[in-house]
Amino acid sequence: MASLATSWAGGAGRQSGSGRPSAGRPEPANNKALVKSTRQGTYALRALPNEDIALWVKSIDNSRVPQQRNPQVSGALWRYIGGAVAAVVLVVGLLLPGAYGWLAGYQLNKLEKDHQALLEQRELLKLEQAKAESPKQLELWAAEHGMKAPDSKRQVYLRPTNEHAVAMKTAAPEPVR
Repeated sequence: MASLATSWAGGAGRQSGSGRPSAGRPEPANNKALVKSTRQGTYALRALPNEDIALWVKSIDNSRVPQQRNPQVSGALWRYIGGAVAAVVLVVGLLLPGAYGWLAGYQLNKLEKDHQALLEQRELLKLEQAKAESPKQLELWAAEHGMKAPDSKRQVYLRPTNEHAVAMKTAAPEPVR
């Protein structure tokens, strides 16, 4: 077998009559045949399968051939487009309530913060109003504007004119004369 492989490889590794390889040609390792390439030298590789097959590609120009229309393909494309649009509408319809709830949560959180801020502002305004309406503050304000308490002769108490009047249901004190 080894002699057949060496003869197949083009005589690489032929021995001379003395039992030594011929000069300039190495002996194959493990009795494998050497494949000689004309371009690159000698390699210890077998030939690749179907290496000798060559393919030629011929270019074809079909630009002058008119395209034939198939009406079944056009209908199938429109059905595909309609199905895709329906699927998108379905997905958006399913996701819309969740997205609306998510945005409503953000809005609710913002409104709760605004409500808290308004409650704090209301408490501050109540405190300022209580300070402004205190008797001591009213006396200071009246003194700044030239007002004084009326004497008892100038006070007039109003009496309701009919029995259905809600105001002054309690007995008013009699004016002092």
